Amino acid sequence: MRDHAQDLRKVDKEELRSTIKAVYAALVKKGYNPVNQLVGYILSEDPTYITTYNNARNMIRHIDRDELLQELVRFYLADEAPEPPHRPNHGIHGSSGGRH
Repeated sequence: MRDHAQDLRKVDKEELRSTIKAVYAALVKKGYNPVNQLVGYILSEDPTYITTYNNARNMIRHIDRDELLQELVRFYLADEAPEPPHRPNHGIHGSSGGRH
């Protein structure tokens, strides 16, 4: 049996958006609140938040949740904030670890 993690793959932005829209449409069609269901799935990784209608559950399970969440945040902030510079991860409070 294959591990679900092995099935995850990088997807481009268009494929990711297309998948989210298809899952959203399937949730609406089945009478669910799509925002609540998607949030539940992202937070818990419980696939039962997503309907099997139109293969929506299978489609979203092939996208890494971290990648999905990152893209949603990027999309939400696209018009609000400039792209952050790439810096090594030094934790929340910077390299010293202390408060500023």
